[in-house]
Amino acid sequence: MSPLSLDDPDDDAPFGEAVYLSNVSIDGADAGLVVSAGYGHRVGASIAMAVVDRQALAKAKDISVLVLGRKRRATMVEGYVLYDPENAKMKV
Repeated sequence: MSPLSLDDPDDDAPFGEAVYLSNVSIDGADAGLVVSAGYGHRVGASIAMAVVDRQALAKAKDISVLVLGRKRRATMVEGYVLYDPENAKMKV
């Protein structure tokens, strides 16, 4: 499971959140599906959890998610951590 942060569209047109089974593309090729998504109020961004081809993700230059027919640029969340105020990315 890969956490993604989705960029807002460049124009001011309305947009929705990534929805279940939205298509994830890496460098123009289909590479996975969104399995959960919503707006992260703590991080101030749209977020999506996706099942993605790891080999494609490892060398990805351009990640996008198709949201309600519109392509939205996405970024892999570094360290898989979206919010961690002072727990310093604790691992158990």
